Amino acid sequence: MSKTRSHAENNQVRSVATRLAAHTRDIALATGSAIFALRHPIDLAKAAATLDCLSGGRLVLGVASGDRPVEFPAYGLAHEQRRERFAQSVAYFRQLLAEDAAPIDSPLGRLDRARLLPRPVSGRIPLLVTGSSRQSLPWLGEQADGWITYPEATHNLLGPRRLAEKIRAWRAAIPGGGFRPHVTNEWIDLDEDPRFPRTPQQGGYVLRTGRNGLIDLLHEWREAGVNHAALGIQMAQRPAREIIEELAQEVLPLFPSLAGPGAHGQAW
Repeated sequence: MSKTRSHAENNQVRSVATRLAAHTRDIALATGSAIFALRHPIDLAKAAATLDCLSGGRLVLGVASGDRPVEFPAYGLAHEQRRERFAQSVAYFRQLLAEDAAPIDSPLGRLDRARLLPRPVSGRIPLLVTGSSRQSLPWLGEQADGWITYPEATHNLLGPRRLAEKIRAWRAAIPGGGFRPHVTNEWIDLDEDPRFPRTPQQGGYVLRTGRNGLIDLLHEWREAGVNHAALGIQMAQRPAREIIEELAQEVLPLFPSLAGPGAHGQAW
């Protein structure tokens, strides 16, 4: 899970996501955290719906309230108001993508007799909220289509146990007890020795481990209630290709994915 992204970084993410949409068919395209408190929901909805259509309905959008105070004054916004603005933006975004083109009357603007095009393939785009985004647990239970949180410590069992408590509390706040996915992440430095012990580095920001330790961690996360894990390798010492090949051959087969709905065919 990355930090929330600046405007330039969001442009880069859209470019990469568009390329991935063109060169893949089945995988979901899950983004890092778009800053809903910083950008207007009309711009966010337009870009998201376009990517969703280009990918045949495979977009999953991570969203957050923003963690870089320096950016807000540049947009004429107050960083301390990001909690309210984030919740307003989520509501506005969903109203824009709703099937009925009802008028929108929001502190973020009014919209009447207009309809956003293109439309999302499935009628909506899942919003995975990053951290609390300054919202309450009941709000997260009611509004988040999924939850992205930091993993706690990853070098021993204490972190996954704390993570499990957090996930249980969130799922208890979901109305009707329905299922929604949880996502976490770790930046790893995968050692060539499969038995290298899980060792925190850079103040716990990076985990150095062999694949056996990584497999143990993924099992612990699964027991804690984690459904999706993102593994960052940009701080690893080994070449990325070697790490990806080892993950694909030795780790991923132990955690098979459930089949999802097929992408909507597009006749471009």
